[in-house]
Amino acid sequence: MSEWIALEKAAKDYFENNLGIDLQSPFPILINVPGRTPQIHRFDAGSHEHQIAIECKCHQWVRGKALPPAKFSNWNEAMHLFNCLPEGFRKVFCVMRCLQEGSGKALSALYIERNGHLIPSDVEIYEGEKNPVNWSFSRVL
Repeated sequence: MSEWIALEKAAKDYFENNLGIDLQSPFPILINVPGRTPQIHRFDAGSHEHQIAIECKCHQWVRGKALPPAKFSNWNEAMHLFNCLPEGFRKVFCVMRCLQEGSGKALSALYIERNGHLIPSDVEIYEGEKNPVNWSFSRVL
């Protein structure tokens, strides 16, 4: 199983277990930008009934230490999609924990530092880390 598929499954399981709800995966929802034709977007997991949408990204530092700016554009797109969700939706962004060689800086920390102005105030950011037996998640924003 690829890492990104494993992260999506682990995030879905984590939130189902911690919230005591069933989540749909993928989770289709209509994205409506004023002045544009509404389009369906499929979040990695979510629920209309419980008003939650989860998007996962599994990116790493380039060669262990270089900034991956093209990857951050994918994260920015996710923030835009969260911003277009209906009011009242819980917005959860899960990323794989990835530390920079040498500095030990998390990729998510760099994103928040550089692109925090693009993150809607109601988005929760979690890091997922694969352990030998299972995954663990911690909220970083």
